[in-house]
Amino acid sequence: MKRWSAVLISLVLAFALAGNAAAASKSKTVQVVLNGKPVAFQVDPVIIDNRTFVEFRTLFEQFGYDIEYDEAAKTITARSPMHKIQMAIGGDVAFVDGQTVEINGQLKIVNDRTMVGLRFLADLSGLEVDWDPDAFQASIVDHGPSAAELQAVFRVLDRMQKAETDSDADEMLRLFSDDSPLLDVLKNRLPEQFKKVQTKTTFVEKRIASYSKDQAVLLTTEDTVKVGGGFFADNVSDVKYTLVPGADGEWKIRQIEVLNAQYRNVGELFSQAVAVPDSVKSDLQNILNAQIEAMKKEDVDAYLATMTFENDEQKTAMKTQLQQLFAAADSGTSVEKWAVVDYDEAGKATLLFTLVSEVRIGTQTVKTRVVMTNGVEKIDGKWLFNTNGVQLSAEQL
Repeated sequence: MKRWSAVLISLVLAFALAGNAAAASKSKTVQVVLNGKPVAFQVDPVIIDNRTFVEFRTLFEQFGYDIEYDEAAKTITARSPMHKIQMAIGGDVAFVDGQTVEINGQLKIVNDRTMVGLRFLADLSGLEVDWDPDAFQASIVDHGPSAAELQAVFRVLDRMQKAETDSDADEMLRLFSDDSPLLDVLKNRLPEQFKKVQTKTTFVEKRIASYSKDQAVLLTTEDTVKVGGGFFADNVSDVKYTLVPGADGEWKIRQIEVLNAQYRNVGELFSQAVAVPDSVKSDLQNILNAQIEAMKKEDVDAYLATMTFENDEQKTAMKTQLQQLFAAADSGTSVEKWAVVDYDEAGKATLLFTLVSEVRIGTQTVKTRVVMTNGVEKIDGKWLFNTNGVQLSAEQL
């Protein structure tokens, strides 16, 4: 009996182990469904600490991202039409559309594979995730714009590039909505600008920050260089476009905001100086000196008298800014050098100048050198600065 008992015990144990092995081989695998379609991964998803992790590249690509993976640094840069995500394996934070987000262990190496938390990435991408515990299935739904809708937004940039290449001011103006506050100014300036200088813009980065049927916000990084014509400062700029639907079914530009600009060839710009009659050069120098003198004396009215404004609202805003500036600090400013870089006999010119300023706030003194460009116009026989001054560079001395 003991011998048979031993055999029976061994058989029971063998059956038990076989049963466990069979059960293990049939263990459930997490299924991932995106917009109703199953997602096939290079390796099966895994659950770690009640979180579903999936192979990162497949998920990113399924969400519409282009991937750059630095194997040495273990860093991921992912770009989609609406998001940019940067994160490193082992890092504490991810950079998502310029904002920091804590990773909390959502990016890790599992069996030599880079895995990312499914819900973590879905949340960063603005997607909705539902978990069905019975089916062991994660369902992801993208309520955002379709590929065709995204392309319709980006088509504005394509048309802008073509209008720029063709120096076609009429086509560029057609890209703006009828209620754009920029339209009147552009109608006056754009045709002349296209005649004077030819540029080429490359969109280094572009993404849609927000989207609805009534409005889209488009963010770009643009590299613009002069390819012909007169004065222009090459630059890389971060730009925000606010778009609204037009009557023709195409998106239209309502507003443009330059969020940041870096000018690359500032040191070479003075070489773009143009010849002007001596009398004109003397008048331009006088108006520049008058503005600097008004700044030294903190004379708001004298400063405003050197300028022309498009409306009273603009003049009032400038007056308020000057009053606040003069009240906050004492300053001394001088012109280090200047040049006329654009001129026409119709009474318009552009000045390029370097200012050295010493600002005293309390017991502290700061000295700076600033390179600026500003347009001037001859109105009723007198040259006046317009409000389109641009700071090209600044350094502390």
